[in-house]
Amino acid sequence: MATNQDVQSIEEALNKTDLGHVINENKKPIIVVAIIGILCIIAYSFVNYKNNQDSLAELDDIHQIETNVFAPLQEGKIESTEFMKKLAAIDEKYAAHPNLIPPFMAALNKLGVKAQDDMILDIAKVWARDLDKSSSLGIFFKIRVAALAEDMGKKEDALKLLNEALNKSYPVLKDKILFDLVRINLQLGKTEEAQKHFATLEKDHKDSEYTELANLFIKEL
Repeated sequence: MATNQDVQSIEEALNKTDLGHVINENKKPIIVVAIIGILCIIAYSFVNYKNNQDSLAELDDIHQIETNVFAPLQEGKIESTEFMKKLAAIDEKYAAHPNLIPPFMAALNKLGVKAQDDMILDIAKVWARDLDKSSSLGIFFKIRVAALAEDMGKKEDALKLLNEALNKSYPVLKDKILFDLVRINLQLGKTEEAQKHFATLEKDHKDSEYTELANLFIKEL
C-alpha cells in the first residue's frame, strides 16, 4: 500500500520531466477524462448488449411467424382463408423482413389459383414496396408479385411492379422483365410502350431467347 511519502516521491519524480510536470499540474482533469472514458466504454458495452438482445428477440419473433403462419400452410394444416388472416395479422415491423420473403413466395406457389384474392395481392404489394428495392431478393419478389397480379387480371399493377424491378434490376434479369413489359403492354393496347421496351431489349440483349419471343409478339402488330 502506497504511503504519503511514496506518493510525494512519485510526484517529485514526475516533476523532473516536462510530461510529468504536465501530468502533476493537470491531475484532476486527467482523472475526469479517464472517468468519462470508462463511462463511455460501459455505455457502449450496454448499448451493444441491448442491440444483441434485440436482434435475438427479433430472430425469435421471425421464427415464430415462420412456424405459426407459413409452415402450417405448407404442411396442409390450414386452409388459404385462415392463412391469409394470419398473414394480415403479422406485425407491420416484420412485413417485408428478408427472412420472411422466401416462405411468402413459397406460400404463393403453394396456393396457386387460391392465391387469386385481393387481400393477399394487397399484402404482397405492400411487402414489395417496403422491401429493399436494390436487393436481388427485392427484385425477385417484385417479379413474383407482378405474376400474381397478372394472373388476377390486374395488369396495370403488374406493369408498375415490373417497371420498379427494371429500374433496379441486375443485368441477368432485365431481359425477362423487358419481355414481360413488352407482352403485357401489348395486351393492354399500349403499343408505343411495348415498342420502347422491345427496342431496349433488342439493343441490350440481342442474343437472349426473350428477345426472340418478344419479336414474335411485335410482329403480330
